[in-house]
Amino acid sequence: MYQVVAAGPWEDLSRSDREELPAICAEAGIGCARLGYADLACDDRAAMAQLVRWLLAEGHGRVGFISHADSSPSGRLREEGYVEGMGHGLRNGPLMIVPGDGSLASGFTAAQILLDVSPRPAAIVAGNDEMAAGALQAAAQAGLSVPRDLSVIGFEDLPIAAKTCPPLTTMRVPWQDIAKEALARLLDGRVSRHTFAMDIVVRRSARPLARPPAQPGPAARLTLGVPRREGPRE
Repeated sequence: MYQVVAAGPWEDLSRSDREELPAICAEAGIGCARLGYADLACDDRAAMAQLVRWLLAEGHGRVGFISHADSSPSGRLREEGYVEGMGHGLRNGPLMIVPGDGSLASGFTAAQILLDVSPRPAAIVAGNDEMAAGALQAAAQAGLSVPRDLSVIGFEDLPIAAKTCPPLTTMRVPWQDIAKEALARLLDGRVSRHTFAMDIVVRRSARPLARPPAQPGPAARLTLGVPRREGPRE
């Protein structure tokens, strides 16, 4: 019998506990594929930094962020990625971080706070698609048209991202690839680390503004793949 072990949050386990888990599973005759932590995971921080740099390159100098760092280890990494992304270049706006809890309702409330800032952000990035959907609702309530007046971007590319109005531009987590690799490891017993690449899915909730002059150096380049545009779904 095989079993996928998806323990988390990994930060709550000691290093010895994390490292001993595969040995414990092997001794018990249980196949072990650790999802998250460092075995089968994505680089959430680097991906969020890429996403923010892409927005800056599209001309969005003021970018607000809805975080769920207190409720999710990956949320903390994504917040760090936002800070890292905003730190590149000389013409970026201030850091604007409002906490959420990962839910649509918290995204709605956090976006209301960001939209009360003067001058308001040109774009709002949320730590997941649920909170981004809430931000879309807040924008509509404020009488703002997305993406004409405000760009809203999510993270993960969950099913809700393609069903909002307008559909969300988001960073895609390759859930199917992660699941396939986990199953393969259960069958062949491999234990090794693998970081999955993510890519930006461009839908209709974001648009380019007047682009600033290109800055020299590696910060102007996207590092985790090329953004791809996705047309409307039937």
